[in-house]
Amino acid sequence: APLAERLVSKQWAERKSAYDDIVAGLGDGTLATQEYVAGLPKYVSDTNASCLSAALPLIAFIAKDPGFADVAEPVCKAVIAKGITGRASTKEKAGEACMSLVECGHGPVLLPRLITAMGVGAPKNMLASIDTVTSLVSAFGVKEECGIVPANIMSGIAKGAVH
Repeated sequence: APLAERLVSKQWAERKSAYDDIVAGLGDGTLATQEYVAGLPKYVSDTNASCLSAALPLIAFIAKDPGFADVAEPVCKAVIAKGITGRASTKEKAGEACMSLVECGHGPVLLPRLITAMGVGAPKNMLASIDTVTSLVSAFGVKEECGIVPANIMSGIAKGAVH
């Protein structure tokens, strides 16, 4: 089936193969990122774990596109809600996606949502958020222009501690 049809298929295996093909096409330059910016929030919100794991690497390519700013918020929410709390391979890809988001200048959109997630929800989700922020600080240091602000991080941890 054509790529466009597989992206909206009800069959998870077809969606997964579409995500894999897009990653490959973006990687070798045969596909253009702007074609997939609008659909990215849906792709990284896939309810199937295998599909989600296949879709997360798209962020590394598409976050560089000028149109990404229009979808940054829903993409960041999806990565936090589904990616960082998923199975081990998905968590790893979500962590890489978070790194890509910060590298591409979207840290100020991502970090406040991660920090909020430190203090709400199930303990597993709170710890996943803390772990992700720790990785970002380790990789990038404390940089306000990246959205990595120590006072905000400490506030998020404190909210989680009293939860």
